[in-house]
Amino acid sequence: LDALAKDGKTWNAELKRIEKLRWRAKAGEIYYSVSQSAEKAKAFSYKEGHSEYDRMRYRLANYYQTEKQAQSAADRINAIFAENL
Repeated sequence: LDALAKDGKTWNAELKRIEKLRWRAKAGEIYYSVSQSAEKAKAFSYKEGHSEYDRMRYRLANYYQTEKQAQSAADRINAIFAENL
């Protein structure tokens, strides 16, 4: 497991496969997520507190290390909605 971690991977025993490790903020650190504002999707910052909302955003892969990463995802979401309206 240590060798996998050094390579940025982990073993998922439930699914019996090797997976890439995902970044997760430590308690009190800031992370970013895409949320819907009044008009469009945009990046918002949150402080990791191990709340159910933090866990949900992480499980849904709506959890980013930088504002730039989150805003890029928001821009892609907005483009999809713009194409389909």
